[in-house]
Amino acid sequence: MIKKIKTAQFIKKGYSPYHAMIAADPKKVIASDFAQKKAEILKVSPKIRFKKPRLKVAVLGCADSRYVQYYQDFFSDILEAECDLDIYELTTQHLPKQANIIKHDCTKPLPKKYDLVYTHLLINFLEPEQQKKMVTNSYKSLKPNGVALHVYASNKDSALFKMPLKTIKVDAEAKKCASKLASRAGAKRLILQKSQPYF
Repeated sequence: MIKKIKTAQFIKKGYSPYHAMIAADPKKVIASDFAQKKAEILKVSPKIRFKKPRLKVAVLGCADSRYVQYYQDFFSDILEAECDLDIYELTTQHLPKQANIIKHDCTKPLPKKYDLVYTHLLINFLEPEQQKKMVTNSYKSLKPNGVALHVYASNKDSALFKMPLKTIKVDAEAKKCASKLASRAGAKRLILQKSQPYF
């Protein structure tokens, strides 16, 4: 009941229903969610090692303002480097007003180049054609030796979410597109990583 009241209060402030629901979550839920994200990245971290003291990192999609500092600490820790972080989000009412929070449709090309582009479940919110665009644009925005890492939930895992996911499964064409990009000659890498089940 308390969560419903808090969610309604955030909606009045202009948050989307989804972002209002996340904003109403207590700190411990956000911390637990972030521990899950960290575990998923650690699984693939040997594939995303960089030999640079400073990295440019883009996070596409950020559901809550409390994630912003988590992401900054998280990537600096895992990548063992200073990270200049940009967060791209379609709507930004739910996020702090900072220079590195950029209102942007992630199915459109990114305006900068990055060492790492990361998404967590964003692909599950997109229609199949949008999935391909987002995957392709993230790859094109990479610097030499860059990595695009997209974590997605499978059909079975997504059913556990109490979220309004538009497209539950990651379309086969998006996977094919990712596989084609990932197999190209060159040092850039693209990884589609299945999420661990939640809840």
